[in-house]
Amino acid sequence: MRNTHKVLFAAVAFLLFFPFEFQARESGESDAFFKISVRVSGDPGITNLVKSFIGRELRTVKDVRVTNNGPDWVFHVITVAVKLKEGVTTGYGISAIILEPFKSDVLTPLLDKRHIDRGHRLTADLYSVKKHMINIGSKEDIRNICAKMVADLDKEFLEIKRKK
Repeated sequence: MRNTHKVLFAAVAFLLFFPFEFQARESGESDAFFKISVRVSGDPGITNLVKSFIGRELRTVKDVRVTNNGPDWVFHVITVAVKLKEGVTTGYGISAIILEPFKSDVLTPLLDKRHIDRGHRLTADLYSVKKHMINIGSKEDIRNICAKMVADLDKEFLEIKRKK
């Protein structure tokens, strides 16, 4: 009797959830997403703020996951305080580089089987610089600067990859 309940529950669950899974696949929806790493360094007065704003903006993009594990893109940002001769901070400079890691799997068919692992290790830290952005603004401008940089990444790179 107990096994009958389990089988009945499994059958009902299958019938309830199968149409949704089938519908999602037919409509072209995908579980694919872009993995993006965010690295921010520089002026301690705004580094955490910039990282937070960029992370928030990236999380609003539906198919983006912020991670440091095997990223498809790296958003590398350096912040600098713009100061007068007297040491008074008047604003901030934000330099951001969008990097695409080298995909070492393209080497696999070209390398002798004995050297595949070594080839992957040697190319693990290679990146292609896709865009460099420099912005200057006040502390109040940082949120808008970060939003614009993320919008540029989405428009100029992710949107193109989505269409492929």
